[in-house]
Amino acid sequence: MRKLAFAALVATSVMAANPASAALVLIDFNNLAVNNLPSLTIGAVMFTSIGGTISSTGPSNLAGYLTAPNGTPGLVGFNTVSHMTTPVVATIAGGTNFVSVEFSTYPAPRNDVFLSAYDASGLFLGSIYDFFPVAVTGIKTLTISRPGIASVIFGSQAAISTIYDNFIFDAGVPEPASWALMIGGFGMIGTALRRRSHRAVIA
Repeated sequence: MRKLAFAALVATSVMAANPASAALVLIDFNNLAVNNLPSLTIGAVMFTSIGGTISSTGPSNLAGYLTAPNGTPGLVGFNTVSHMTTPVVATIAGGTNFVSVEFSTYPAPRNDVFLSAYDASGLFLGSIYDFFPVAVTGIKTLTISRPGIASVIFGSQAAISTIYDNFIFDAGVPEPASWALMIGGFGMIGTALRRRSHRAVIA
């Protein structure tokens, strides 16, 4: 019984310290060649454009890729009628507590960019903002950390040439099986302690 209780204690301690072995997942879009899709799923993340389509290639891009200023392929939400870039919704299966998105832009009027987070019920959790000054080519990274993020919306308030790249999220949100194992471990410890206490009273 002592060995069983000790094993349960060790397992529970490990689970409590590392509930789901947190790991950052990077989606860099480097080997992606898609054009005007209603949505795009990569691993645990589904990307959907608000008022447009999802592309990594565009009809005006002779190189075959839509590239960020640093030369790497990126993702874009695009309205084929207005020819404006559109915000993108990223829905993360299983949820997360952390999201980071890289934004890049070409010389244009002032470009305000944002990253907003929502929980599974659609409740707003918070936003992060930044901007590119007028006529500036550059790259900025926005990061948001909140418990229980189910989806994020990111984009440009100016609806001008904005490319998204290097989407990072934390895949270490505890799973139901992890909680069940930890609760079971506590139960085994409690049972062992009760039996030990009962024996001491009898003696």
